[in-house]
Amino acid sequence: MGLKCEYISKNLVKLPFLNIILLFCFKKNEIFRTILLLLNFKLAKLGEAMNEILIEAFRHKLWAVKSLIAACRNLTDEQLIRPGIRYGSILATLNHIVLTDAGYLASLGCGRADWASDTNETNDFQELTSRAEECGARWDRFLKKPVEGERLVYLDNGTYETHAAVVVMQALHHVSAHGEQVCASLKAMGIESPDVQPWELADQTGRSRWLPPQR
Repeated sequence: MGLKCEYISKNLVKLPFLNIILLFCFKKNEIFRTILLLLNFKLAKLGEAMNEILIEAFRHKLWAVKSLIAACRNLTDEQLIRPGIRYGSILATLNHIVLTDAGYLASLGCGRADWASDTNETNDFQELTSRAEECGARWDRFLKKPVEGERLVYLDNGTYETHAAVVVMQALHHVSAHGEQVCASLKAMGIESPDVQPWELADQTGRSRWLPPQR
């Protein structure tokens, strides 16, 4: 139990009032050292579990983007650039999904890919898939580390301030919203759109199944 108070203070839960009380007790009684360590250990484990859920959500996001790209590979040039539902053409929307995702990652300090600029669109679907995969790998690395949700981050060339947690949530929402627009554009052309719900990925990967009726 010969841990130094300075070490403990660096690993405390971010609840200032509780921390003051616990540190006081820590200095007074060995028993509270154990309580404090256990509390932080349990909360760390909870944080790991929450990160695992986020990692899975972002892996689904990558799968959904790749499914949308694959569904549009055989479209004609005219179909790809035809004005679409709300945002723009299918090609413009797919590029927007991937390029914006790269921008979110850059705002969180994950580095900016060489290709990640708003004007660097591509009509090469293999390149578009590779870009989406690179973003997916960056999200995976980012979420495997502790994420400070209240950290301030800046977007739109420093003109917009928000918290890291908001960017993470927006990244998930952004793909969902624009993915629906791509699906709507495909349906408007009479083309079947891909099912990109989490249920579908879970069914494909054995994470869910229909059970036989009970007799």
